[in-house]
Amino acid sequence: MTLGNANELHAVQALMGSSYYRNGAEVQREHEYAAVDGLINTLVLEKILSFQPGTEF
Repeated sequence: MTLGNANELHAVQALMGSSYYRNGAEVQREHEYAAVDGLINTLVLEKILSFQPGTEF
């Protein structure tokens, strides 16, 4: 999954309150923690889903 695809997918999932964990784990596996933290910050997942940077999936 590219980071662009992950960003689009997670944006939709965040709006729907859908499961982020499975796809978060894929991003973490393929792109490391910095990419996951970037998505958390970009998509404001701290407010939407209570995820904090550094969350492990």
